[in-house]
Amino acid sequence: MLTRRPVRLAAISVLCVSLLALSGLRAATDTLPSQLTDQEFWKLSSEFSEPDGFFRSGDIGLLTPLGALVITGRKKDLIIRGGENISAKEIEDVLHLHPGVREAAVVAMPHARLGEGVCAFIVLCDGEAPEARTLSGQVLASGLARQKCPERFEFVADLPRTASGKVRKDVLREEIRQRLATEAEPAS
Repeated sequence: MLTRRPVRLAAISVLCVSLLALSGLRAATDTLPSQLTDQEFWKLSSEFSEPDGFFRSGDIGLLTPLGALVITGRKKDLIIRGGENISAKEIEDVLHLHPGVREAAVVAMPHARLGEGVCAFIVLCDGEAPEARTLSGQVLASGLARQKCPERFEFVADLPRTASGKVRKDVLREEIRQRLATEAEPAS
């Protein structure tokens, strides 16, 4: 049985969408292939939903005082540093303000004491070469808390992408994990 629970305004939550609402979305926007029958749609939907009838999208968002839903990030992109949830998007938004940064992708990296640390992959604009210290200063000057400042910056020529152009953060997380493991190996 579906129940309605009030959501505190501006509370950050993981988005759960009712399959009934998803069905209406299908009918209204035709976001799924039109050749799917209703039976195929419900079968497909049930594979990705919970027993309570909700689909957990993995999006994180908040409700504004006017009732608008604002998506602020993805659950899998959260960095849990010493028990605190850190939004990668919040840090990326600040890094993108630097004139020498063409693109920034922030991911979690392994940290021995805190569980996860903050790593920023940076693609520079042509002819620009800001140092990690300069970018750290920008993050701190923006008003973000010190623990949100990346502990490591990786300067790369390009970011890995999906066929649709989205940044492959899973690849970046694995890349930094491997680099840290290699650096930790004793020299022979």
